[in-house]
Amino acid sequence: MIRAVALISPNPRGLLAPVSWLGSLTLMAKSTAPWKQPKPKQTSKTQLTPESIAKAKAAAKRAGRRYPNLVDNMNAARQQRKAEEGKTGGRASRTSDHP
Repeated sequence: MIRAVALISPNPRGLLAPVSWLGSLTLMAKSTAPWKQPKPKQTSKTQLTPESIAKAKAAAKRAGRRYPNLVDNMNAARQQRKAEEGKTGGRASRTSDHP
């Protein structure tokens, strides 16, 4: 029978102490997961167009899921907002700045 050996690390007193597996296997993400973040104070809801819904479904299919999840929908909404910003007043649409 193979038994797992606990990891050891120095504690503040300089002694070696056991470390739990969960404590040593933490994610190195810079931000918290979207579903764990608090709801924003001011929200501008983006109604997904049929094209954006199709993009979210395609992303889910590429990932092996039957339906899009929150992250797929968030990415589709972000792409839709960027496309709308580009059409309605992005830096490239201003002609008065350039001769």
